[in-house]
Order: sequence, then C-alpha cells, then structure tokens
Amino acid sequence: ASFAVLFNDMDRNYIRTFFSMQTGKEMNQESFKNGATDQVKLQIFAVTRHYWVGLEDEMKQFVANNWEKWEREDPDWFDDVIKATI
Repeated sequence: ASFAVLFNDMDRNYIRTFFSMQTGKEMNQESFKNGATDQVKLQIFAVTRHYWVGLEDEMKQFVANNWEKWEREDPDWFDDVIKATI
C-alpha cells in the first residue's frame, strides 16, 4: 500500500529511475567505465569477481596508471582496506 502511495504522490518524471533492465554486472561495469572519480571506479573491487569478466585488462591498466598518484596524494578513500582489495 505504501509503495502505491509513493508512486501516486511522486513527480512522474522520476518514475523511470525506479526501474531498469540493466543487470548488476552491467551497472558495476558501467560505473567503472564511466565513473566520474577514481573512487567511484574503484568500487568495482568491492563486488564479486564475476562482475569483472571482460574488464580485467582495463582494470589492471587503470590501477597501474594511478597507483603512484594515489600513494602520493593519499586520498581518504585510498586506505589499507582498498589497497588489500586491489
């Protein structure tokens, strides 16, 4: 019932944001490929390796191209957990 009220009361322009035919794998791969920041792109390491299929070389290249910069700049998100995950 509350779900129906939500849809009834919401701006119709936003209903499309609740539905997608995109799979979790596709969403995560798109996030890696089109992520606005390095932090967003690195989120792919937090999901199952099955989502990485087809991106492995691109992911390796991305990390190789940026690791020294991350070490030098030391952003908050580049912590021991993400380093171990990578």
